[in-house]
Amino acid sequence: MVGMGSERRTVTTDDGRTLEVLVAGNPGGYPWLWVPGTPSAAVDYPRLDDLATRLDLRLVSWSRPGYGDSSARPLPPDGPRIVDDVPDIEAIVDALGMDEFVVVGWSGGGPRALACAAVLSDRCRAAATLAGLAPVDARYVVNVLPAAVVIGIGAGLCFPPTMTLAMTGVRPSDAGLASGLVNTTAQVGGAIGLSILTTVSTERSSSLRESGSGLLDALTGGYHAAFWIAAVLIVAALATALTVLRPARTAPAQPVEPIEQEPVPVAA
Repeated sequence: MVGMGSERRTVTTDDGRTLEVLVAGNPGGYPWLWVPGTPSAAVDYPRLDDLATRLDLRLVSWSRPGYGDSSARPLPPDGPRIVDDVPDIEAIVDALGMDEFVVVGWSGGGPRALACAAVLSDRCRAAATLAGLAPVDARYVVNVLPAAVVIGIGAGLCFPPTMTLAMTGVRPSDAGLASGLVNTTAQVGGAIGLSILTTVSTERSSSLRESGSGLLDALTGGYHAAFWIAAVLIVAALATALTVLRPARTAPAQPVEPIEQEPVPVAA
């Protein structure tokens, strides 16, 4: 089922500010709040709209204070806090008549999703973050360095050999074309892989919902299926690389026979 399109609304807070709200997906579905990243406002997400419609969800997003058409919020004396956005979220769900909901935050919206789950625990049934930010009191050695080391080692083991292999035997005049082809293939391949995993997750979740599973169980089952397929593809790629990419065998060097030269006569 294709998404039904979005509807833009305006919600007024208790202190008189206005919030730009975007509603999509199934109007009668279970409420799913999407907290956008920083900086971003409420914009149409056709893929999220289609996903929400398939899973019988009512997708709600909004522009945070000062973003898009939402009024700016005066700064408190002690400075802004993540939890200050929770009353705005409560005003939105109240205006839309939502007794309970699930919330997902992207990037800078991740901490706000967690704050929403903590403060509105009687109404928020589940919360998740995607590429969320680390805590403000996080330590570099504990929260950042391990992941950075793993990413760095993986990139160091992958990208240089791939580029070297792709550029081997390329004429200097075609070097730019070959390099661009490698980068384009990496981008397109990643997009195709993500599309496949998203489709698998969506179809699995839809199947579980149709068989009577609850919303959260269906979503979890869809993610599990996608992660398993991703793991299998990674193992298959590793096995292919170990099998196909073997060092080229070079022929043994042939002995070079000395060239006999006739003596040059000396002029008298």
